[in-house]
Amino acid sequence: MVVEEEYKVHEYQKGYSISKSEINKGIKMLRKGKTEGCDEIPIKLFKALGETGELLLLDLCNGILEEGKWSEDFQDIIMVSIEKKRNTKNCEEHRTFSLISHPAKVLSRILNKRIYNKLDGSIEEEQYGFRRGVGTRDTTIGGHLE
Repeated sequence: MVVEEEYKVHEYQKGYSISKSEINKGIKMLRKGKTEGCDEIPIKLFKALGETGELLLLDLCNGILEEGKWSEDFQDIIMVSIEKKRNTKNCEEHRTFSLISHPAKVLSRILNKRIYNKLDGSIEEEQYGFRRGVGTRDTTIGGHLE
């Protein structure tokens, strides 16, 4: 796949700025009690700041979108490995979690939703495994029920 240089892409092809409602929905999607990433900013802070927090995050996300580069803070990830079985040394018997910053989660969810909405009309009904609620298990179970 070839991606053209940014200077060759017309402004109208770059997409539109992130809206305040997208930020609001992104913050609401963050579940309470989740561990923060490298920035150590808890979810409670964004929710407590209300509209001020939304506007700060909106400026930050639109700046990243406009510049086309993720900030270093957004790229830092903490990887945590938790044993599925006690005292195991096999990799298969561990579960790995990636802790990313909450602002990065909000931005990635917004972009993911935009991509999903853009592609949803292009994916055939028979295509399984790429859309929520249309997994390969769904077709297998459905085939046995008919």
